[in-house]
Amino acid sequence: MNKSISDYYRTIISWKDLSRREAEEALFAAIRNGDADLIRACEGKLPTDENEWDDHEGEVYPMRFALREMAHTSALEALIDIGFTLPGGPDVTPFSGTSEEIVTFLMKAKNLDRKEAVRNHIYSTAYYLDVFAKGYSYFRIPFHLKPEDIFEPGFYAYLNAWIIDFAMLCEKENEDGAGDNNPFYNLGTVIRVCAEEEKLLDALKAFIDGGIASQYDIGWLMSHAIWNDNEKAFDLLLEIASREDIENINMYPRKSIKLLNRLFDMNVLIPGSDKAFDAFEYFFHWRDYDGLDKEILKATMHPGYVEKEGFLPNLAAVQRPIPVDYYPIFSPTKAAMNARNDKGRTILYYYAVSYPYCIEELLPAGADPYDVDGKGNSVLHVMIRDGDYAVDMSDFKEVVKFLPEDIIYSKNNEGKTPIDLFTELLTKKDDEAE
Repeated sequence: MNKSISDYYRTIISWKDLSRREAEEALFAAIRNGDADLIRACEGKLPTDENEWDDHEGEVYPMRFALREMAHTSALEALIDIGFTLPGGPDVTPFSGTSEEIVTFLMKAKNLDRKEAVRNHIYSTAYYLDVFAKGYSYFRIPFHLKPEDIFEPGFYAYLNAWIIDFAMLCEKENEDGAGDNNPFYNLGTVIRVCAEEEKLLDALKAFIDGGIASQYDIGWLMSHAIWNDNEKAFDLLLEIASREDIENINMYPRKSIKLLNRLFDMNVLIPGSDKAFDAFEYFFHWRDYDGLDKEILKATMHPGYVEKEGFLPNLAAVQRPIPVDYYPIFSPTKAAMNARNDKGRTILYYYAVSYPYCIEELLPAGADPYDVDGKGNSVLHVMIRDGDYAVDMSDFKEVVKFLPEDIIYSKNNEGKTPIDLFTELLTKKDDEAE
């Protein structure tokens, strides 16, 4: 706490003709400074109803401001004491303070019993760390780290210590007889993030040492460690894993050849097996291709996968197009490149819907530009009718220039050409504009 700042605003808050802006400045300064006494001195100076802050010159509700500033529980308690309330949502519990302090605060602020307060704390911790791992959220959390942040090392040390304290609270709750009946279903998310982040190994070790991780599927945690190339977490979890846990591993690493070879040596994931194929699909479907190591892709790819029904179009049915230079790894034949999945769709269908400009790159790899779906729709028909973006004249011209010219005049089962559909699209836009 900066005493000079507190003294300055304590003088201001005592003024007789205090304006709202001056009161707000004093309260926000008190929150930033962690001065609970100064916060209490602001009692009666400002409205405590959140609705009265929504449209007031963009000011944020003080309780939300305090949460975003990672204010200590003592500051939040002071806000509660002078009439402010804890709003709803997953980003509304404190992060600064021991787990015991946070639970005590939640009991007071939300009028909860201890078990409910602990569950609330676990839920919020899981939410915070899940956002921390994924990097996105519908809500604002009190920390967002980027590799270039100068405070990153210190913050990871703080986070480790905070999670260890949290692990001790969880262990204590179990010792108090809550056992399997305790609502710890979100605790797995917390432990999972510790398995993903190598810098949180101390926290993961605390969960293991406390016997907390054993409540959850160790194979599931090991899979997350593998996917995030966290060899140290994998080794740590391997010490407490049973053979059944090991057999539950269902992911491939992105970059660690060492981890991949260990999985092969342990006969956990054998390329060509159904289980390995499931891991391969997950490996390729749900993550950023930029993080995938081609050597690992080659090692995990098996010739038998290409023979599976709809293999390539199923891989194409993702949010991003498969990089063309990956196709040689799949070693597809022309027939495989134009194979259909159980929905009758080829690779071209998925590219036409979301990434039509990438079709040009698929043609030299063997994709058939004349391919049509079950309704007779060509690539152009699909792009115009089903595209998940607003097709305009420039889009149409761009795609047409690398397709055979006669496709423009091909008719689908309704007797309509791509030009017919494009004309209908332009007419509809004009009607909507009017």
